[in-house]
Amino acid sequence: MLGAVDAAATSNLLKGATDQGSGSDPNVTWPGGKIVRQGETYNDWGGGYGHEANRRFRERQQAAIAAADRAQLDRSQSASTKVEGSGKISVDVNAPKGTSVTAAVQGCRGQP
Repeated sequence: MLGAVDAAATSNLLKGATDQGSGSDPNVTWPGGKIVRQGETYNDWGGGYGHEANRRFRERQQAAIAAADRAQLDRSQSASTKVEGSGKISVDVNAPKGTSVTAAVQGCRGQP
């Protein structure tokens, strides 16, 4: 049972939708943050301060979750991932004999 509680506490299946309804519930047709899962509709709650305030709350909440997820991913990657790079550039020119051709590289080996 505690495993299910832990999974629910760390999931984001409903993406911040706070109002559950089905069938003829009037909020089922609201286009807000509508998520349908296993035949039930989850949406922005119309009560309290209304749909728009609850939509803004959901959007702020989801932005914070996305930022935290990104920060966690960045931390885990920077701690365990070694980034290396190499490259080779080949410039082939088809021009009349004696034509002057130059090529330049920027941004390699710490150069701007």
